Parts: sequence; structure tokens; C-alpha cells
Amino acid sequence: MTAHQAGNPVIPLAAHGGAENTNAQEKIAERREAYPFSTQIVLRWSDFDMMGHVNNVQYMRFFECVVVEFFRTHDVFPPASTVTAFAAENMCRFVKPLNYPLHAVEVRMRVERIGKSSVRFGFALFRRDEEAPSALGYWVHVFIDRESFRSAPMPEQSREMFQKYFVEGVWTPPGV
Repeated sequence: MTAHQAGNPVIPLAAHGGAENTNAQEKIAERREAYPFSTQIVLRWSDFDMMGHVNNVQYMRFFECVVVEFFRTHDVFPPASTVTAFAAENMCRFVKPLNYPLHAVEVRMRVERIGKSSVRFGFALFRRDEEAPSALGYWVHVFIDRESFRSAPMPEQSREMFQKYFVEGVWTPPGV
């Protein structure tokens, strides 16, 4: 049964960004493996809104969960580090809705850009039973000094960890 047959309308990416995205869904649909880090999120009743689909606010929370899990499991910050990272920018492109009933989603992450004091994470949100993503997004984290709150160079330990999850030649939404 396709998503459309199950009552989940497939919204082409072209509807979200213009004609230049006409083939974007086909280009990224097979790219699940292009996001090397992942976590499963079990959905709660409160994740759904009165229309029976996952509320748009939850998508950013799902992205946050995968970043926190990545930081927690990969020791991104050296012990006694004088720097920390803050989310400075984020974006979510809704490709198709996540409708009730749905038990869990898989959130996949990759590193798309590594700068002197920033890193960009790319995300793809998948239903377990579908290969095409339901949402795409990114976050830019900026490293700052904990005391001055000014931009600071990324710790080498963090840079080395991010490099392991860096994926070249990734799809980037228009205007980004």
C-alpha cells in the first residue's frame, strides 16, 4: 500500500520551493543512507494535533533529539571545554504529513558543512515503512566562548568527530 492509498497525500517538493525542485524528491528518496547517524523516536499521543497528523512544531523537536543524542554519544565537547554550541539557524521542509496511527519515526542526521566556528547538520525524517523522507531540514550550530558569548573556534576534537559524519555533495534547498 502506498502512502497515498493509506490516506497520506504525497506533496511534491516542487510545491514547496518552485520548479527547480521538480526532481528533488526522486534525488533524495534513495538517499536514506546518506544520513549516517540515526535515532528512533517513539511518538506520543501529544505529538499529534487535532487533524490527526504530527504537529509541525514536533519536527524541530525530533531534529533536536537526534542532535542531542549525537552530542551525548560522541563526546563532542572536550572535558572542561571553554566553548559550547548554540543553534543559530534552522529550517524544516515538510514533504508529506506524518498521520495517525504511527508508532515511531526514524530521524537521520549528517554533517553538511564544517566551518571555523560553525557546523551545519542536515536531517531527514522517515516513516519506518517508507523510503522517501517525510521532512528535510538543517540546523547551524555556532561555537561560542562560555564566558564572553562571542564566536570561538571549534575544538579540534569536535571537528574530528564531525568530519566522520560529513557527506559531500548534499542536496541544499533553494535560497539556503
